[in-house]
Amino acid sequence: MPSIMVVEDEGIVAHDIQNRLKSMGYSISAVVASGEDALETASRKRPDLVLMDIMLKGKMDGTEAAEQLYRQYHIPVVYLTAHADSATVQRAKATQPFGYVIKPFEERELQTSIEMALSKAHTEALLRQANDVLEARVKTRTAELQETIVHLQKEIDIRKRAEASLIERDEQLRQAQKMEAIGRLAGGVTHDFNNQLGIIKGYLDMAMDRLGQHHPVYAYMANIDRAVERASGLTRQLLLFSSRQPVDLRVLNLNRQIGEFYKLLGRLLGEDVTIVLDRDQNLWTVRADAVNMDQVITNLAVNARDAMPNGGVLTIQTRNLMVGEAEAQ
Repeated sequence: MPSIMVVEDEGIVAHDIQNRLKSMGYSISAVVASGEDALETASRKRPDLVLMDIMLKGKMDGTEAAEQLYRQYHIPVVYLTAHADSATVQRAKATQPFGYVIKPFEERELQTSIEMALSKAHTEALLRQANDVLEARVKTRTAELQETIVHLQKEIDIRKRAEASLIERDEQLRQAQKMEAIGRLAGGVTHDFNNQLGIIKGYLDMAMDRLGQHHPVYAYMANIDRAVERASGLTRQLLLFSSRQPVDLRVLNLNRQIGEFYKLLGRLLGEDVTIVLDRDQNLWTVRADAVNMDQVITNLAVNARDAMPNGGVLTIQTRNLMVGEAEAQ
């Protein structure tokens, strides 16, 4: 049985409405005299429908109470009022009521309005319920879709990184193949050139032995011999580059090594770079390949020059250093 709340500030009229509703078979949940009481009672009893007078005592009239009842609790309101003037009707229409009955009323008219209002309210409740279910499903599907998109984006990122890595490896392979080809070429040419240097060195040694150290041209031939040695060192560097020359480890004095390499390094770096040697006179010896050490010093010096496009001072320093575990890491 539907429950109805009556909002009427005239006691006799409210009593009459209550009796008529009971005779129609409706349950009366409450009878109140103001809009404020209507909101407070509705929050507790939640009637199925409210019969609302428009002109009420208190600060809140029927239209304001009706609007809040439906907005807060979705309780349908049927206006039951003696006022039918245009202004009142317009105010009532703005609240979208479920019915509008003029006093005095016929019971059949009131019952018809009540039943129509209850039917409409039930339909709207079903629609709200269906809409809530639909919104919940949409929210769930949206979350699932977002999760799928995130997963797909991760897969795309992984694939892109894999493709980029594959491209990088292919480029590295091509570069390695180029370097291998260049190394083979350099190794072949350098090997042949080194053989020619060996012949020159042999004839030069024989000539120097015959002439003796006191011959006027002996000093010139000694310079040629040193030049042949430097050229031989360069060919050894190329052979090391082509992986065709084994490493020749010897006990070296780096101070002497740097001193002998100093002039060649100066010509390599150019006039804009001033080289300063700072060598520890008590430097320990090292076991290394002399040609490799020259190459290391050259690489470091060239990098330093590139970092000083406008020229500058390059200091080459030797020091004894004990490297502990912390420094090694």
